[in-house]
Amino acid sequence: MTHNKNVFSIVCVLSLVISFSSCAQLEDAANTGERYNMCQVTSDCNTGLGQICNNGLCLGGDETIGHNFGALLIPPPGSTELAPTEISTLVVSKSGSIEDLAFTDTINVRAHLQYDCGTSPNDPSQCGPDTPVLASVSITARSDIRGAPPYQLTVLSENTFGPSVIEFKLPRDGRDYEVIVLPEASQSDDNNTLIEAPPLRELINSDVDVDAIWLIGEEDTLKAAQGCITNSFGQGSRFAGLKVNAWGKWRHVLDDLERASATVFTDENGCYSFKLPINMLDEFDIVVSPETAQDIPEIRLRKEFILDPPNGAATVHTVDPIVVPNIGVKSNKSIRVLRASDEREPIAGATIAMQTFFEPI
Repeated sequence: MTHNKNVFSIVCVLSLVISFSSCAQLEDAANTGERYNMCQVTSDCNTGLGQICNNGLCLGGDETIGHNFGALLIPPPGSTELAPTEISTLVVSKSGSIEDLAFTDTINVRAHLQYDCGTSPNDPSQCGPDTPVLASVSITARSDIRGAPPYQLTVLSENTFGPSVIEFKLPRDGRDYEVIVLPEASQSDDNNTLIEAPPLRELINSDVDVDAIWLIGEEDTLKAAQGCITNSFGQGSRFAGLKVNAWGKWRHVLDDLERASATVFTDENGCYSFKLPINMLDEFDIVVSPETAQDIPEIRLRKEFILDPPNGAATVHTVDPIVVPNIGVKSNKSIRVLRASDEREPIAGATIAMQTFFEPI
């Protein structure tokens, strides 16, 4: 992953002039272990400089011109007028000199986050323009730097009283930016239970300023699913009060899983229901876990297909019951964890996790 170090070390060198603290953040991003190839084939490289693609790296080139790098300019702390700016091609001469760098023009994005009230809300005080929305807002776009991870910005909505309005800058570079609004548990119902909403996805074109209302939980953007957790006798009372989340993907089957539903809890019969964004892919993982320490392990149902309903139809997808095998009593057998060396020294404080996989019947 030499190309990662090239891109991000240059980013840090440039950032030192502007913001010393940004280097650590970029180094973390560069050390995630994920590989971002500069190229797949030679045509992905700058063939005009004589470069070729070798094992994901663009190598070679005209030595008289110098080497090409990418750079990310980070605004100084507290700046409200600048946005992180990518320099897709930065030529460093053999003498070490580079051209002058400049931040690009920006667009202003202002969004009012609101919970949708629907046609007949149960409690109007929990939705509408004046209800605070605690949320993490992630903004991403493909990087214009070959081999670099996606451009990413995170904004927090932290208002606990009154309207929730977020505002931030993006480069005016013509790219489409994807926005994922991930609401946090921030409200209570009559039983004092924390309420969340499913995530919301928006797209921003960076040619013009944005002033918008982002409605979270609109009924026509969601689909519903339900299911139960039972033992082998079809009884679910033992599984009451378990926490249930669905996880899915927005764009591509190779993407990482992201939270797709609100956190819900099983009822007295071990049953649950939740809603999912229609514009996510149709394959989901359902994760069931105890809220507190219990003799029940975390359960993950993988690759459940939950199809979008026909236009205008209010259908509910029913997940086949998750049948938990009979769980034995606690074992008092001791487990020793030893260091992998000739001395085989015991290791204190190690965490032990066990997993069991069941094939579908």
